[in-house]
Amino acid sequence: MARRQVLAIALAAALLALLALRPPGAPARGQPTANLAPAPPSAPPVYVLGPQPLVEAVERAGLNAVPITTADLSKIPNRSVVVVDWAQLETARGALNLTSPAVQALEGIFARGGLVLANSSDPVAAELLLSYAAARAAGVKFGDHHYLAALVLPGGGTLVGAAALRNGKTTTLLVGPIRPDRLAYVAANWARLKSADNRPAATAMADPTDINWDPCYATYTQALQSGGFGNNIFLWGMQILGSQGAPTSDSYGVMAVEDNYGDIFYYDSCILMANSLTFPNQNPPQIPAALMGDVAYYMTPSGGNEVYIGGGVSSQGPGALEELIGGFDAYASYQAMLGGSTNAFVAAPPSSYQPDSSSTPVGSFTIDIGLEGLSVTYEPELIGGPYISVSQSPWTSTTIGGQVAYNATWTFIYSGLYDISDSVDVIDGFIVGPGEGAVIGLANYSPGGTYWLWLPFNAEVMTTC
Repeated sequence: MARRQVLAIALAAALLALLALRPPGAPARGQPTANLAPAPPSAPPVYVLGPQPLVEAVERAGLNAVPITTADLSKIPNRSVVVVDWAQLETARGALNLTSPAVQALEGIFARGGLVLANSSDPVAAELLLSYAAARAAGVKFGDHHYLAALVLPGGGTLVGAAALRNGKTTTLLVGPIRPDRLAYVAANWARLKSADNRPAATAMADPTDINWDPCYATYTQALQSGGFGNNIFLWGMQILGSQGAPTSDSYGVMAVEDNYGDIFYYDSCILMANSLTFPNQNPPQIPAALMGDVAYYMTPSGGNEVYIGGGVSSQGPGALEELIGGFDAYASYQAMLGGSTNAFVAAPPSSYQPDSSSTPVGSFTIDIGLEGLSVTYEPELIGGPYISVSQSPWTSTTIGGQVAYNATWTFIYSGLYDISDSVDVIDGFIVGPGEGAVIGLANYSPGGTYWLWLPFNAEVMTTC
């Protein structure tokens, strides 16, 4: 039976990872389309600065909307969720720039542990300023300049958000677009995340090895429990908050699509990067980084099990998993820099990635995040496990500052023939630059300059027809 591609999140203009040593920056992903369970009842009230239609939109999302004025911004309670109409904020506070009163007001909300969502006809501009205000609030600096990385999803709608979580010297920046119908999930899950963020930090994790987890969520959890990863920035998409509510969603990632049988495809991506130029004398100067991601599939018996069609012949189930595909295209990142559309890029040593290819089914494999001894082991619930194919093509023919820019794509190949009594979790993680072995190169570096990085991320699932 022929295969079909259920979903390909080829982020042609996404995972825009814009870095800045003074103003702001970007990555991105697709948006969840599956139906989620009702929002948790513990969602806190949402403070709304904007016209009555915006207040009503928040209420339609199932939340308790509390209208406020610009004078109330400095009085918002700690850890609150705030929705602002960007045009009204701009009118009330004057031209929006990096030193405007609006940025200062937003910075105060972020400093008190708040999450800000902006409704704007120019979501990229709004997100850049939200990101900058969050970085200022978290005290993320390189030298005398605020230093941040943020996520921008072109065409991702009009609602964008940002928040900053800090533990020790590690800062987690959650930035990205949010679907309006996911507001209730964002509010409830933000409250949950902040509750975890407020726990006393342990000096070290008892077991820094996680099993079958989204590596981004594992990294975030480790940072909370161990007191941070040192002077690092962890860049993660706000979509993770809007996706929660699906089965074991923390360990899967962002919910992308669901078929008629309840089979669900997930993915995630994130960047862990040093908050400094560790190699300032390199040409070009470099920032150590690690690119992490996963692709996952929740397969039900009704979708995955093979079907008897008569005459001693069975067919693969309609939602049977055949391949999970994911990866980062650092080659495209480098080409964008050469073309002049960006001034930063990603590169890594040719062997700096995990897992590696396998010629036989893999019962389990491990990726090493590398900081605080953190690693994630993947033990497939499907008998035999996957074959793993890794492509590094295309790549640059010469080294750049001792590194190579290449397209790293993992294909996890499964049999497609299953007989399962219960739904199974299939999750495959991958990393470029374990232990921050990859780098972000800054072309024509100048202290206080602004650097833009384009890094496409791809996620696909292949199932039977």
